[in-house]
Amino acid sequence: MNLKVRVQKSGKIQLSDEFITLLNPSKNNPSIEFFIHNADIVVRKFDSLGTVNGLEPIRRHIHQNGYVVIPKQIRGKLSLKENDYLEIHKRRDTIVMKKIVIKTNVVKRCLVTGEESEDNLEFLNGKLILSKQGLGKLISEIESKFLYENKKKSC
Repeated sequence: MNLKVRVQKSGKIQLSDEFITLLNPSKNNPSIEFFIHNADIVVRKFDSLGTVNGLEPIRRHIHQNGYVVIPKQIRGKLSLKENDYLEIHKRRDTIVMKKIVIKTNVVKRCLVTGEESEDNLEFLNGKLILSKQGLGKLISEIESKFLYENKKKSC
């Protein structure tokens, strides 16, 4: 079963009963552990064994109605923000969450050529948008200035 959930304020998400049952929290200890594996958030029932693959899991509780809060450290590492979506699925006795990147057909304008296209390339987390032609012009200019500076120093 796959589930798609929206991240709420402060990293709060709601798990379905099936996922809560999988984690099998007891009334006395409704704790679960979070850790990152590749770009996935892995959640499992609290296990006092400690580290997982050299990583220290972060312990949290399952709240009433199946709410859990994804730890801030994990949200920060994965750039997970309010209103982002996660796809959740089972893997053996754990839950694996993956951030869903929703691509919109946004027309992006090249900073060098002014060309508008969905195919333009993004750099620096979307702060720099270049077409292939614009990228070529930028590289040529950087190379010429760099080579000019090196020739000037060697003379």
